[in-house]
Amino acid sequence: MTDSVELAIGNINDQLSEIRSRIVYFRKKGIDTKIANLKIASIPSKISMLSVTRDLNEVSKITKLITLVKNEIADLEQEELNRQNQIDDTLSELEKVNLLVKRIGHRIDERKIEEAKLIYGSVAAIYKNLSREEKKEVIGRLADIRARLSK
Repeated sequence: MTDSVELAIGNINDQLSEIRSRIVYFRKKGIDTKIANLKIASIPSKISMLSVTRDLNEVSKITKLITLVKNEIADLEQEELNRQNQIDDTLSELEKVNLLVKRIGHRIDERKIEEAKLIYGSVAAIYKNLSREEKKEVIGRLADIRARLSK
């Protein structure tokens, strides 16, 4: 029978594996991951210590450390999103809306609904500046996107 410490170690290892894969992803995208790497550097040794001491207080400490790393990952995700949402200033407002609508569709397909909602907010701000004719051109696609986001 496995005890709570063994379950906690398994859970921590799963989270650490996911965090490492996200860090690799961001590093490949050219985003600086040094802080996240530094924050996870001590976790494997803490897991080893936990498997020996079986102290539940250590589980709490490791979990707090993982939370800090996850917060850093969230910052990296926001940085990536900001990079992706930068739009060429030479595009017309209508072209910007069309580009962002495509990005929203991709995020929805990837099941990244929160990112899609953030981009949708940018679209709504640009949409207000469109002419009546341009609004007629994109309103149908925006309605489709809004329906997909509300599911």
